[in-house]
Amino acid sequence: PAATASDLAASADFSRMDAVSEIDVPTLVIAGGADQFVPLRYAHYLERHIPKSRLVVIDGVGHQVPHEASEIVSEHIRSFLEQLAVQQGDSEIKPGSPAAV
Repeated sequence: PAATASDLAASADFSRMDAVSEIDVPTLVIAGGADQFVPLRYAHYLERHIPKSRLVVIDGVGHQVPHEASEIVSEHIRSFLEQLAVQQGDSEIKPGSPAAV
């Protein structure tokens, strides 16, 4: 309990939000609509301040989004990577490529 409290206190004092606008690559932001640990406003902030970002909010899911909704998260990641491949002129995801994982 003491370690958890000190971890939470340290993370509350740390922020790199001012630097996210420097991210210049396509970015998928996935957030749980029922996350009680990190408010949804932070996901919206990322969407507004990362130039090439797309936000997906998964309703009814909390902080552990990949664990709580792994199939849905996988579908969104696959779709995002497929769209990137099409934009780059490679309309097919090949076995063994990162998007095929």
